[in-house]
Amino acid sequence: MENPAKRSRDEFEQSSGNSYSEQDEFSKRAHADPVAELIANICKDIRRIGENSNLTNQVDDISYISNPIVAEFEKIDKLREAVLSTFYAVVREQPQKIPNICVLIFICNAKNFLVAKYVIEYFHAKAQEQLDSLKNKDEVMADADAGLSGKEDLEDVETAGIFNDLKSIFKFLAALSPIIENQSVANILKQFLNTAIELQNSSSERNGLAEEIFYNVLVALPYLFANDYSPQTIETANELLELAQKFNIVESDSARTVSVLEPFDSKNSNFTDNMPYKPQKIVNLILPALVSLQTPEKNWASLESSVFINFRELTEPIISSALQNNTISSEVVKHALPQLAIPGIEDLKKYRTGWFDRQLVV
Repeated sequence: MENPAKRSRDEFEQSSGNSYSEQDEFSKRAHADPVAELIANICKDIRRIGENSNLTNQVDDISYISNPIVAEFEKIDKLREAVLSTFYAVVREQPQKIPNICVLIFICNAKNFLVAKYVIEYFHAKAQEQLDSLKNKDEVMADADAGLSGKEDLEDVETAGIFNDLKSIFKFLAALSPIIENQSVANILKQFLNTAIELQNSSSERNGLAEEIFYNVLVALPYLFANDYSPQTIETANELLELAQKFNIVESDSARTVSVLEPFDSKNSNFTDNMPYKPQKIVNLILPALVSLQTPEKNWASLESSVFINFRELTEPIISSALQNNTISSEVVKHALPQLAIPGIEDLKKYRTGWFDRQLVV
């Protein structure tokens, strides 16, 4: 039997439901932190940079994103920290967006040079933090899903991650070189190349860490041309490539053969003539690839406009307009980038990298 005192759904909603729902929603909106909302929107926009296929719209979007960053970067500590950490995350996890992120940094630099100064210092600090972690033998960072039990294997994972992150930082700083003074980026790349050469020369045996440093520097070298194709950049790249020629690649013995590739190994007589593809170590391929890009004339002509998108035609009017309205400086401000403190050769010799010690082949 139906209860006569029971209210229907419509009666309940008319008496209290709809009214309460609207007030509750208004209350939630009224209590939303505007700073947190601003930070969330800016970081979301940074993560989406480079995903618009229309370059004109993409640059317009980047210029729009720069406005709240420039306006609030010095005022709100939480916003500054969130923006810097988002830049770092995108550079590490989506390195294909490095040139696009650099466009944002260039525009911000023209409007408020302190933004670019903070970014460069932040990435320098992150790089130094990675290098300093090599000195601490007790600090082991390992992937819980890796399933590695030995401490030696855990250290391999740690070291591989450190230098993999450094590779992304090298690329980013190289792409930012037009606003970094005194050829500081090139000096850091030379610093690491010399370390790789010295580390490999310290032993007659192959050193996987030396090869990884060598590879990471060379794979970052083309990023010097991402936003600058000046004669000085060409000369710098040629000097780096000339220095790289001094690195001694030590061929390893057959005991290091990767098992999955054994059926295609040229040393196996039954596959010598029918092998579809000859696997090669990636460290053997990087230098010849760059020499090919360099061209016999050493002008890197094959690299210009073929690897990186040319944003200059779209960004120069925005940057020029920003500099004209800048009351502090009407010229592009360049920033200092100190050298990095690399652990000594004896310290580096204690570490191995699983990635290169197991011979990455392609």
